[in-house]
Amino acid sequence: MNHTNKKITHAGQKENTKKWRSVRTAMKTKTKDKITETAIELFNEHGTSQVSTNHIAEKMGISTGNLYYHFKNKEEIIREILEWMITDWGQLWSNFLEDEVTIPENTGTETSKINQTLETVETAQTAQNTQTINNTETAKTNKHTETAKLTETNKVAKTVKHAETAKITQTSPTTQTSQTTQTNQTNLDILQSLLRMNFQLEWKYRFFYREHLVLLKHNSQLEERHHAIQQTRLQQQKGMIDQFVNLGIIRKPDTHGDTEALLKISWIISNYWLSFLESGGEEITEASMDQGFQLLMTVIRPYLNDNYK
Repeated sequence: MNHTNKKITHAGQKENTKKWRSVRTAMKTKTKDKITETAIELFNEHGTSQVSTNHIAEKMGISTGNLYYHFKNKEEIIREILEWMITDWGQLWSNFLEDEVTIPENTGTETSKINQTLETVETAQTAQNTQTINNTETAKTNKHTETAKLTETNKVAKTVKHAETAKITQTSPTTQTSQTTQTNQTNLDILQSLLRMNFQLEWKYRFFYREHLVLLKHNSQLEERHHAIQQTRLQQQKGMIDQFVNLGIIRKPDTHGDTEALLKISWIISNYWLSFLESGGEEITEASMDQGFQLLMTVIRPYLNDNYK
């Protein structure tokens, strides 16, 4: 009997140890995510040069030692933010593209946590740990809300992408015209939605677009990772053009050189719009991003087929 009880006790101890390891992992992940989110907020507001790890820790109400447990320095936090950016861009584009584009893996220690599922933290945690969890739940919910917006856009895009293969029952020329007009408008909405969401993500990480040349120059790991993902994003955007050509929204550029030129112009507008505004002394607001969207549409509009102009 005693031997049996001893076995049961050991099994229970192992189970409890496993449970508490999961709890600690969840706690670490939540704290790391909160540090990253707080850094984004402060960097956007003040710029990276004016924000130290002490500022981030103070904003969170944690010790600098706690912050350094998760990140060695500010440069490492910025590299983690880039991973979040990569994940957000991937969600925006991947479901729309017919051919899957592989995101190059990060060879460093930082990995994006935006889609990581966190286990429920037991109520047996101390009051301090419980408070830490509660403080991060709101931020986590906001991040999931942004992810849901990206997912919803992708769902609509995916539906429209395959709509061309569906057979539509037509009862009269009037019905046919109405259906065609409705489909054209939906397709155009998809194009505009993707471009708008592109600028919304730039607003979310606006500090990076304002400072990225300086950030890359002073952080070799960040530079290497950014250069790799830039090639992938250009590939994604070329895939986007091909998809809209297939849907009949955009006419195929006359030459390969024209396609490359369209890609480069679009890239410059998207990635350097904020720098352009700030160099002219303009105040940057979220409405400024819509101006960038309108400028990009001005570039794309000559390539639209007649039904979409």
